[in-house]
Amino acid sequence: MKQVTESELALIDRPDFTDTWSPWHHSDVLAQVNTQLTDMGLEPMDNHMEVSDNGMDLFGHMTIAKFDNDGLAPTMRHAKKLGWRNSMQKRFGLGFVAGDEIYVCSNLGFYGDYRETHIHNAQLDEERLKQFIRQAIASVWKEMENFDNWFSKMSEMQISFDELRVLAYDMMDRDILPPSKFKLFQTSLNEERATQQHLHRHSMAHLHGAVTRTLRGGSINKTMRRTRDLAAYMQELTPALVVTEDDLVI
Repeated sequence: MKQVTESELALIDRPDFTDTWSPWHHSDVLAQVNTQLTDMGLEPMDNHMEVSDNGMDLFGHMTIAKFDNDGLAPTMRHAKKLGWRNSMQKRFGLGFVAGDEIYVCSNLGFYGDYRETHIHNAQLDEERLKQFIRQAIASVWKEMENFDNWFSKMSEMQISFDELRVLAYDMMDRDILPPSKFKLFQTSLNEERATQQHLHRHSMAHLHGAVTRTLRGGSINKTMRRTRDLAAYMQELTPALVVTEDDLVI
C-alpha cells in the first residue's frame, strides 16, 4: 500500500470496460465525490488516499463538514468521517461508509455507522455512477443530520450527578465503557463540560461526549462495536426521560 495525491492517482492506468464490467477509474470516483459534496454544501477536509501496489485498489477517507450560514467556516459539530473504496481488478465494488468512526482497510475491513455499496456491473454507466454517489452521500449525510438532531435534544436533557454515576456504572456493566478507563472517563467528562456549553451542567449530551472521548485510541474493532452499543444505549434511554419542573429523571 502507498499513499497518493490526486495528481498521482490520475496517472494510474485503467482496464478497459467490457459488456459486463465497468471498472471506473479512481479519479472519476473522486471527482464525483467532490462534486456531490460541493453541490450539497459540504466541505471535504483531510483527504487521505492509499492504493495497492499495482494501483488497482483505492482506499480513502476524509472529514466532511457543513458550512455555517455565513459560508465562512465549517460547522465542526456537524463534521463526520466519510470513507470509500474502489477496485479496478474485480476485488470488490464501489462503496462508501460514514460516521463518527469508520474503518477502511486493504484487508477488506470496511465498517461505519452507515454504508452503501454498488458492484461494477454493466449497469454502472456514467449516469448511474453519478446517481449512486449522489444517493450514497445524501443517504449517509441524512443519517448524520438525524443523529445531530437527536444529539441536540440530548443536550437539553438534564441529569443529576447521581444519575450520571448510575449510567456510567451501567455502561461498564454492559462493556460499553471499559472499567479500566474510568479515570479517563472522569477527565473526559470534565473536558466535555468545559468545552461543550450545553443548557445544563450535567446532560445526556455531556455523558455521550465523555464516553466517546474515552473510547478514542482503542482497537478499531472494539471502538466501533462500543460506539454502536453506546448509540443504541442512549437511544434506549432518552425516550424514558421524564421532564419535571426541577429535573429530568430516569
